[in-house]
Order: sequence, then C-alpha cells, then structure tokens
Amino acid sequence: MERGLKLMEEERDKSEVLAALAMTKYNVGAEEVDSVKSYLFQSSQLSPPSVHGLLALCSLGILYGDTSLTLAVMEELRKLSDSMTKVDVPRLNMMYHIFLEYNTEAGTKHVEECVGEAPENGLLWLLLAQAKLRLTADSDPATVLTAAIAANDCDPNVMASLVVLALAELADGIHRNDLDTKKKALRNAQKLCHLYPGDTENWCILSAAIRSYASQSDDNRLLWRACFYLQWLSMEGPRRNSNLIRWIESQLKEVKEMVTRDS
Repeated sequence: MERGLKLMEEERDKSEVLAALAMTKYNVGAEEVDSVKSYLFQSSQLSPPSVHGLLALCSLGILYGDTSLTLAVMEELRKLSDSMTKVDVPRLNMMYHIFLEYNTEAGTKHVEECVGEAPENGLLWLLLAQAKLRLTADSDPATVLTAAIAANDCDPNVMASLVVLALAELADGIHRNDLDTKKKALRNAQKLCHLYPGDTENWCILSAAIRSYASQSDDNRLLWRACFYLQWLSMEGPRRNSNLIRWIESQLKEVKEMVTRDS
C-alpha cells in the first residue's frame, strides 16, 4: 500500500490511502499508535482530506484524551457536507462531552439539537434513544420510547432500531406497570430474534420481555419459556461478556424460583 501511495497523483487519493494505512496499522496493535496518528495527520493535511481519515483521527483524539486534537478535527468535519458526517459528527461530539468533559447531559443535549435540525434522519433518532437509554440514568422512559419509535419509523426492521425499541418499550412498560406496553416489547423482541437470530443479546432481550410480561399476566407457560431460553443462554451464550453472563445466571435463578412457586 505504501508503494501504491507513491504512484498516486491526486491528493484526494493519497489522503484515502493514508487513512487506510493508518487503520491497517491500528489493527496491528496499540504500539502502532504514533504511526497511526502520523498517517492520519498527513491524510488530514491533503485537499480534500479523507472523511474516513478525519473521523478516525477525531476518534483517536477522544480515545487518548487529546482535547485539542479532538476539537480541531471536529471543526474540520463540520465544514464538510458528506453524508457520513451528519451522524458521525454528533456521535463524536457526544463522546467528546462524555469522555473528555465527563458531561453526559451536554452530550445528549447536543444530539437532541441535531435531531431538531434533521428530524428525518433515523440514525440521529437512534443515537438519541441509545444515549438516553444507556447513558442517562434518570431519563423519562416515555421520552426514550418516543425517540426509539421515531428511529424505527425511519429505518424499520434494522437490528439496532429494533433493539432500542424493544428495550425502550420494556423500560416504559416496567416504569408504568403497563401490560399493553410490555406486550409490545415482547412482540418486538420476538421480531428481533426472528430477523436476527444469531445475536445472543437479542435472545436476552426476548427473555427479559417474556419474564416481564408473564409475571404481570400470570402466564406460567410463558415463564417456562423464559426459563428455557435462559437455560439455553447459560450453556450456549456469551463467553467473553462477564456482565451478560452474570445477568443470565441471575435471571435464570429468579425465573426458576418463580416457576417453582407458581407450580
């Protein structure tokens, strides 16, 4: 690739190749960070610069706590009209506020402003729903659900949108103790597993939705199904995600106690 770089005449092409080199180096290991940063910086100095390269350089700045670099690259990204930057810049800005300023509220507020400017962008709605669902502990479940519904309306049947919709409905149903909302969460979790059966986390969401709905509707048959899924997940589920493993084991124990008590 480095040999090909010397043959490039257009700066646009050189910038893209340098960005690709940097990403290849980064995949080699952490010891290559200085080399990665050098390639990305060279890429950013060419005209026009690679959007991929700028996004990678900004991400590197956030990852290694370089505020000056992050802000400088973000300013360059704002000047571009590339379709990728409409979502990636708000995402990076949110990450900057959260990881470098330790201000989750400011990060979420920035995404809300971006949604207000481009309400037709489903990826921005998805980013907002994910931020509120995962990062803001005191978020109103109803506002999370509104963002999740908008994301799914813009991009229906996309896994990320279905995940956040099922989780938002589940959270809202539990918060309001509303059986109809829990039923919607269950249906969307079933749809999620039907469309994307290879993802373990999807089956965890389904198990949680089944348990929540069954415990309120007193449906012992559904509790047995939740028990079956959790038992299967405990044997065939994730091996590297210790938090998810602990959650599965905890849920399985509780559901088994519920089934035994109701038998």
